[in-house]
Amino acid sequence: MSFPSHAVVRRKLPWWGVAGRFLLACFLVFATYNPSYYSLATLIVSDVSNPSARLFLGFCLLLAWIIILRVSLAGLDRLAWYAVLSFIVILGLLEIEFQLFRTLNSFTAILLLELLVAGILAFGLIQSYWVRSIAGQSPVVKHPP
Repeated sequence: MSFPSHAVVRRKLPWWGVAGRFLLACFLVFATYNPSYYSLATLIVSDVSNPSARLFLGFCLLLAWIIILRVSLAGLDRLAWYAVLSFIVILGLLEIEFQLFRTLNSFTAILLLELLVAGILAFGLIQSYWVRSIAGQSPVVKHPP
């Protein structure tokens, strides 16, 4: 049984698939918390009149985080973790050298941090798709990592 090459698998994932995975990760991160106080976590904490809806939203949010984290972590191998950590180190070095982030207010800094987390999650989702396509597996995680 021959497996497709990495280049062939990359061509199979359309641009809207990459954008959709990034938007899914952004939605999950920004729905959990954002500094503008318009998030599901703020709604869950502030709405005291309907405890069953709060419990349902909290459970759905927790379930979404578990699923996305498991798929993302399954896709990130050693090389991908090296790329993620290198990116974070480069950002840290740029901050030390040029002080890019010290001039930002806390709202903008939190938004950039959330975009970084969403980017890492999206990178894991895309990498998971590529790894499973190369290995000839289905895109569903059957065995937990």
